This record gives sequence, C-alpha cells and structure tokens, in this order.
Amino acid sequence: MSTTQLTIFDTGTLPAHLTDLNEQGNIVARDQIDQLSFRGKVWRLKVDGKEDVVKNSEGDPVQSVQVIILDYNKARSRSYYAGGFEEGKSAPPTCWSKDGVTPDASVQEKQHATCAGCPQSVKGSKVTESGKEVTACAQFKRAVVVPSVKTDFAPLLLKIPQTSMWDKDNAENEAKGFYAFDQYMDFLKRRGVNHTASIVTKIKFDSRTSYPKLLFGGVDWTPATETANIKAQLADKAKLDALLNVSDVPGTAAATAPVPEEFEQPAPAAAPAPAAPPAAAKTPRPPRAAAPKAAPAPAPAPAADPDDTPSFAPAAAKPAPAPAPAAAATPPVAASVSPDLGAMLQGWDD
Repeated sequence: MSTTQLTIFDTGTLPAHLTDLNEQGNIVARDQIDQLSFRGKVWRLKVDGKEDVVKNSEGDPVQSVQVIILDYNKARSRSYYAGGFEEGKSAPPTCWSKDGVTPDASVQEKQHATCAGCPQSVKGSKVTESGKEVTACAQFKRAVVVPSVKTDFAPLLLKIPQTSMWDKDNAENEAKGFYAFDQYMDFLKRRGVNHTASIVTKIKFDSRTSYPKLLFGGVDWTPATETANIKAQLADKAKLDALLNVSDVPGTAAATAPVPEEFEQPAPAAAPAPAAPPAAAKTPRPPRAAAPKAAPAPAPAPAADPDDTPSFAPAAAKPAPAPAPAAAATPPVAASVSPDLGAMLQGWDD
C-alpha cells in the first residue's frame, strides 16, 4: 500500500474509468491571500504563498514603503487568541470579527453574541507580563494597497494593528508629517483629499518604539501616468471587497499578530516642544486637473534623514524608482504575479 501511495501520481495520467467522476469535482483550492505584512520591523511581501523580505537596491530590508491605498475598512476588526498569540503558528484566532460588531459566521468558538458585550473585549480580560490590564481581543483595520512604483500589481492586504490606528502622543512625528492611520485620514480630509488613492503614502516604523508601530504620511500626488491603473484597480470592487472582508483563515496569522497592548499609548519622547506645523502655503491644494506642479514646493527633507520627508514633497525631492527589468512581464490588474519578485521588491522606499 505504501508503495502504491508513492507511485500512483508518477505517470500524471488519470485512469479512464474515473474521468466522468473526476470532472464533477468537489475539491476547491484554498485561496492564497496576497499581503504586505511585517514581523518585528521588517517588511514582507507574500504572493501566491511565497514570502519575501522587501529590500532596497543594496539587499538590506527597507525601513519604509511607498504605496497607494486603494481602500480600507472604516470599522475596526477584532481577533482573539485563547491562550495568547504564538509567533510562527499559522492557526487562526479562536474568535474574530470583520466589523467589530459581531463574530464572523465561520467562528466555531464564539466568545459572545456581540463584540460590545464580549468579556474578551473588556479591559482587564488580559494581564500582560508587566502587570498591565488590557483587552484580550485585539483590534485592527484592513487596508488594500499597491506599490506606488507598480500600480498594476495585484492588490495586497495590509493589516494595521491597534497601536497604529490612533496616537494622542504623536506631536513629534506629526510635526514632520507622519500620523497614526485614523489621524492620517483626518489630515487628508481636512485638506480636501477625499480618496486615499489620490496620494502616494509613505509608511514607516516609529523609531520611538521597540515594537512595530506604523506611521503614515503623504509624500506626493498620485502621478498622472498611474491614473489609468488605479482606476482599473478600483473598478474591480469584488477583488477589493474580498480582501477587506476576508476571514482570518489559517496561514494569515502572521499578519494578524497583535502588538502587545501595554504599548498602546507610548510615552512621548523627552524633547523640546515640536515645531509649528508647516504654513498653509506649503500644503498643495487638492488636485483638480492633475496638475500637482502648480502647488508650491516645500523644502526637501535633509539628505541625512530620508524619514523626515515632509508631507506632499514633490516628486523631484525623491530619486526616481529604478525601472522594472525589461524581461519582466507586466501582470494584468488584480492577477497573480510571478514568484520572482526580486526586482519589484526593490524600490518601494525612498
């Protein structure tokens, strides 16, 4: 029997008497979720089940990525791991919710009928090693992004942890144009930007924290040359909705990994009061006829510290991304891409 098990597939030919039965088919391939994720402070790209570290032209992990945010969930999702999350395990959470209102229909061990009434979402349901009371059920948001250097790339799921959604002690970074996600959305809205796909967004890690807390900043208008690709991506609403509402299935736990909540509100760095925000004259008006050049250009960031790039810096303030290799075929919008991502992985940062 064991010999048969090892050899029946060697020929690759299905016996003729099974053809009709096989055509009926009842095996469904499990979807692979393409993701932009991170572990520690290292960006990773997972496409077709293969994971690669996002690197710069010198082969070192990048500290930031520049993306176009196609869409995001306005509600906060939730995930709860009985016994706590274990790094490296691909098991899904014990209970989770896409909208933060009720558990997902596929959850087998629902902790409560609603998230609001769930004992796992109450502060004190978990006590950290340092003795701080937090909630056992972590919150996060889902976003769908594409690299700004290749906007026809298959859309990627990005999970934004609770610690990166709101920060009341972020004046130091905000003075440089970088915000927690919800505050970044508020920032764009106040300046007349009504769609995240209008802006090239830079995402970097907060240098003040030991854990990976994300910061978001606008560095340029989406180039006119990329408008057609972006509109095609947005037209595939089914693809975007599928990523924004995907269940926390096995294999995606690495991107769902919760950040320890004792760090939810990091203490502000001991530093002088932050400088006043840039003058209104340095903030470009919302794009009308795709003419971002009409906006006055703010001073470029100091060369020694690329992470100090001010919001909406003109494209000239950044080196142009390296062109894609001639041999690389351009994948169709929202389609799977070649597993050889080396060239595309480089050039995401500045």
